[in-house]
Amino acid sequence: MPTDLIMPKVFNHAIVKMRHADRFSEGEVNWKPKKRDVDGWTFSNETNVNDEQFISHGDVYTRLVSGAAKIRHGYNAPENQRLRAIFGEDTTIDSITGKRRPLALFREKLIERFDAERRVLGKKPRWSKRNSTISSAPGGRKSSAKCWASTTRSPMKMVRAPMR
Repeated sequence: MPTDLIMPKVFNHAIVKMRHADRFSEGEVNWKPKKRDVDGWTFSNETNVNDEQFISHGDVYTRLVSGAAKIRHGYNAPENQRLRAIFGEDTTIDSITGKRRPLALFREKLIERFDAERRVLGKKPRWSKRNSTISSAPGGRKSSAKCWASTTRSPMKMVRAPMR
């Protein structure tokens, strides 16, 4: 056991969490997080994939706090890309007019019903990062079995684990 005292590390900045589906915008340039290591993030330019930039965790935090950059979480997720393809880049429900408005309102209500039904069933919210678990089984029994079946080939297919 070492007898030397080790000074505690001083907190300099927070490590910003991002996914590959997020967008890091700095001025007019949009970057996609590519990988993270101990020192910082490697970003690739959305318009030119060969253009890469490394930014340390401290610099990312400083740019976000100062307002020079911003993060749009889930911007490159498939669901959001499809919505932008259908309705446009910066479209909100209120800005949709004409024939597309009833369809947009219907989809909004459908998503709200889906979210409400998931809450009633005790399932995790769509945008949640917590593990998928079955919270309660019929008959009041509790089960912590994972919903994702490890035997399926496609990771998108959800299979409910058998009850014991």
